[in-house]
Amino acid sequence: MSELGKYFMSYQVAWLLDQARRKAWEKSRRIGATYVQSYEDVRDCVHKGGLAVWFSSADESAAKEYITYCAQWADVFQSVSKLLTIGEEVIDQDKDIKALVARFKNGSRIHGLSSRPGAFRSKGGKVILDEFDWHTDQRAMWAAAKPVTTWGFDLRILST
Repeated sequence: MSELGKYFMSYQVAWLLDQARRKAWEKSRRIGATYVQSYEDVRDCVHKGGLAVWFSSADESAAKEYITYCAQWADVFQSVSKLLTIGEEVIDQDKDIKALVARFKNGSRIHGLSSRPGAFRSKGGKVILDEFDWHTDQRAMWAAAKPVTTWGFDLRILST
């Protein structure tokens, strides 16, 4: 707790300490929910080699901000698992789906996706749906993203 208290408010620490596979956070704006979620995701990538994290928010700028947070946390965890690269990658060429991707030395990776439901098709791993209420079609996002977590992966929903 004391280590987390250096970086986070008590309500953020409570989010991190909650080990549930499925978590939802009805939040206010700019309270650091995405910030603390990026920490959880980097921590999980560092400790679970080969993990894929799939993050989507209401727009591309939010995904970029999230990946920037991930890079900052990767510096904190540098002694455990080196962050190799951050860059844009083509996820599905036929559908023109691209993502910002942070790749770790241990094979884990974090993807910052667009808010298009099709971006989640045929994926597996941890899912974060940020600003879920602001997605154009929440039902389509849910239908595409939930199966990604089928094999025991975590699901996080954060929204105002």
